[in-house]
Amino acid sequence: MRVAVTGATGNVGTSVLAALAADAAVSSIVGIARRAPAVALPKVEWRAADVVTDDLVPLFEGADAVVHL
Repeated sequence: MRVAVTGATGNVGTSVLAALAADAAVSSIVGIARRAPAVALPKVEWRAADVVTDDLVPLFEGADAVVHL
């Protein structure tokens, strides 16, 4: 399963990423934040985007689920 997570660098977002990364059913995660962090996390591909002004459709392509925080 591929999951996209907006607000991935916030307090809740980082916990969601950790839980998803630990789930064997999740193969990849797209972490979306205004500024992509330099931190590498298992299964996470970082994408920098602003949910207010940027087109998120390309970031959601191929996602089986979207978690919007």
